[in-house]
Amino acid sequence: MKVLPIQWTNADAAASMNIASDQLNGNPNIAGFFSACAPTAVGVCQAISAKGLEKKVKVVTFDPSPEFLPLFESGVIDCIIAQDPYQMGYQGVDCIDKVKNNVPIEKKKVELAPVLITPQNYKSQEVQKLLQTPDKF
Repeated sequence: MKVLPIQWTNADAAASMNIASDQLNGNPNIAGFFSACAPTAVGVCQAISAKGLEKKVKVVTFDPSPEFLPLFESGVIDCIIAQDPYQMGYQGVDCIDKVKNNVPIEKKKVELAPVLITPQNYKSQEVQKLLQTPDKF
């Protein structure tokens, strides 16, 4: 497998679409893209859709966002890597409370495993609680 150089887009959908289009034109056998944020994913998906490559070129993105969930649901995005923002905040506030009350913090390093969202687990309760949809704000 050949990994192409990282392309910085400043989280701009239009820049991402242009860069993805250039990559698709210059690399006709490209297998997929990784996007680190929602605007980048949207731009990449626009480039893929413009070329009719929705089922050929894979897209993996990070942090579910309402703006690209329809792209996931329609199959343009293949999977999403999600964090658990509730637990991130909860664990942080818990540590602040312990420090404030002079309670020792037993675990100095808190690791929260990311969740891979796929079409197979998308409807599960575990995944649904991680989705940032407007009805949950």
